[in-house]
Amino acid sequence: MDFENGKVYTIEGNTSSATISTNGGAVFVNTNASATMKDSTVKENDAIAGGGVYVTASSLDIVGGTYESNDIGTSSTNLGGAVYVIGGTVTVDGAEFKTNKAYRGSAIYVDEAGELSVENSTFANNNSSNAGGAVFTTNTGKITIDSTEFNSNSSGSGGALYLASGDNVSLDVTNTKFISNTATSNAGAVYVASRLATESVIFTDCEFTSNKATGSGGGLYVYGGSNATLNNVTARNNSAKYGGIAYVTSASTNLTVKGATIS
Repeated sequence: MDFENGKVYTIEGNTSSATISTNGGAVFVNTNASATMKDSTVKENDAIAGGGVYVTASSLDIVGGTYESNDIGTSSTNLGGAVYVIGGTVTVDGAEFKTNKAYRGSAIYVDEAGELSVENSTFANNNSSNAGGAVFTTNTGKITIDSTEFNSNSSGSGGALYLASGDNVSLDVTNTKFISNTATSNAGAVYVASRLATESVIFTDCEFTSNKATGSGGGLYVYGGSNATLNNVTARNNSAKYGGIAYVTSASTNLTVKGATIS
């Protein structure tokens, strides 16, 4: 399916399985279009990027549905196992992403988007060979995650989430669980790789449990001028060579911890 030219589309209750394309194995949204995918199943699709859905310069709303086993490979061009977005805005509510695979962002890869919003969703057993086991973002302005669970995702860095640099980026995570995510390098759960002091990273009422990194930051790894705050965070049984729950590096990087329970 190809959608373009400023139109509005709704896909409801659709099932896509085992389709192959250059980009966007099941759905391609292009040029100022607006697409809503509601209660859809996107499974076992393949592409160079965006195994299930590829969106460029458009908006995408995902409401419910399952995005499963979209495996696009491990080369550096294989970005966004289930969903790839460049430009526009993305909202996800009540969706499930599981067992997707890619080089970066096995569930969702976002570049140059104005906003990414995720709530009431689940990311489980997704794997990226390089970074962002479930979600990878770069050059994305506002990122909000609420009431979502990241469970048993894995990657080289950022077992669950990898936030790369961009201008005036913010990450606000609330009531979200990071459980048993792993990284073969750094950041078992969340990797913040910004070099911009203007960025802010806030976790409120979140849980980090049994996340593991072979290198540094079992739960969280922050460097390069980001300002990170942990409010009322619970952290249990996270492990790494350095910084079981959090690893912070660079003189301009700030970490504030308020009301945390760490064990």
